[in-house]
Order: sequence, then structure tokens, then C-alpha cells
Amino acid sequence: MSNFVRKYPAISMFVVAEILGAGLVAGIAAGVLPEVFFLVAAFSASLAGVILTAIASGKAGLREMFRRLLIWRAGVGWWAFAVFALGLMYLGGILLAAIFTGSALEIPLAQPLYMFFPLLIMQFFTDSGLGEELGWRGFLLPRMQARYNALVSSLIVGTLWGLWHLPLFMVEGMPPYYNMAQKWGVVPSLLGLTLFITIPWAILFTWLYNNTKGSLLLAFVFHASQACFAILVDPNNLINPYMGYMAIMSIIAIVVVLISGPKNLSRKHERIAIQDA
Repeated sequence: MSNFVRKYPAISMFVVAEILGAGLVAGIAAGVLPEVFFLVAAFSASLAGVILTAIASGKAGLREMFRRLLIWRAGVGWWAFAVFALGLMYLGGILLAAIFTGSALEIPLAQPLYMFFPLLIMQFFTDSGLGEELGWRGFLLPRMQARYNALVSSLIVGTLWGLWHLPLFMVEGMPPYYNMAQKWGVVPSLLGLTLFITIPWAILFTWLYNNTKGSLLLAFVFHASQACFAILVDPNNLINPYMGYMAIMSIIAIVVVLISGPKNLSRKHERIAIQDA
């Protein structure tokens, strides 16, 4: 088992995360499992990351993973990027939607702005930060970077991360994913999510990760910030702004690759790599 995980970390991550995620969701939908298992499914990526790290590298690997949660000295600029960049991209998406649809520029807040930081802390400890990042950036990314350059590693992580979201298109009340699936179908929506959100977002994650000495703390914050903006802004009419958001994120990811280079996605630091013995 440990040899398989060491040799095929990407396959291992995807299969275990899907079993704990989509597998449990399917069991709930079939009435075989109680709904409380949604909580396990929500944390499936991180649970997979912790389980596979323990299998592949034991206690030493787990200590190294959790040590990265304590890396906070990254500079004000990287903290600002982690907290605010995705929100600015989303606001840009709202602006693009207003321009191309001819509608009035409006930001419908579902929550007051002062709720941003309480929501950020909440999302940090729930499915957005703690629920996923011990898997994608804690386990998988550094092991991919031991084999491939930072860009290829990001493409692999982003693809698997996108496909892992399949249950979101099957569960009602999960906008904008569910709304997109209703309009264009599950497969096109899942491909759109993967190509234009999780892959470019994975590139930005890797850029942040490699430039902050592999800080999982910043990765948690970066992921949590996206969920905060999704909660703050009224989710009833998100499809057009979300398409603008996807376009902006994709363009910024391309610029990051061109400026930082595909090898490390950093001009100053080597990519963070873990090679299990």
C-alpha cells in the first residue's frame, strides 16, 4: 500500500478523496448513509491528504505537513494577496458582466462588509481551508513538484481538484456550480470549472506556496477568502459575474507563468518538493 502511494501519489489522492467525498455523497443520496456524513465529505480532500501522508511518510511526514501550517512570515504583500486578490478578481467579474450585458453596475451584498473577517476565520476552519488544503497543497502539490516543474504540477493538481468537485453539480442549492449545471449540463460545467477556475487557481496557489516557503497557512487563507466573497455577495445571480471572474483569473494565471517562469513559478525560490523515500 505504501509503495503504491509513493509511486502514484496523484492517483492515490484522487481515489481516496473521491471515496470520502463523492462516495459518501452517493451513499447519502441513496439513503444508505445518514446526512451527518456530509461533514466527512466536506473534509474529504484534507482527510485523504492526512491519511496518504501517514501511509507514504509516517509521523515525520505528518510533522512536516503540520509544520507548514505555522509558516506565517511571508511578507505583507503575500498576506494581502491571499486575503484580497480573489475578491478583487470577483469585483472585476461583476464589472465585466455589467459592461458586456449592459446592466447597471451593482454589488448586491448578502452580508455587511464588517462580516468579512469573521467569515474568513470561519471558512479557514471549515470546508474551504481545513477541508481541502491538507490534501491538494499539503500532500499532492509538493510530491508533484518533486517529479515535474511547478506549472505541470499545477496543471495536474488543478485538473484532479476540478474533477473532485463533481458532487457539487449533483447537490441542489450549491450556486454558482449548480446553476451552471442546470443551464449547460453537468459535463460542460465541470469542464468549465476545471479549465477556467481550478487550473488557473491552482497556478496561483502554487505561485503563493512556492514564494512563501510552502506555507499551508497562507494556502488556507487564500482558499477561505474565496468562500468569504461568495458568501458576502448575493449568490442568486452569480453566473455572469462568475464568468468574468473566470476570465480574469485565467489571464492573471497566464501572466504569473510568463513573469515567474514555469520551472518554479517563482523568480527567487526553488519549488517546494517532497520525495517520499
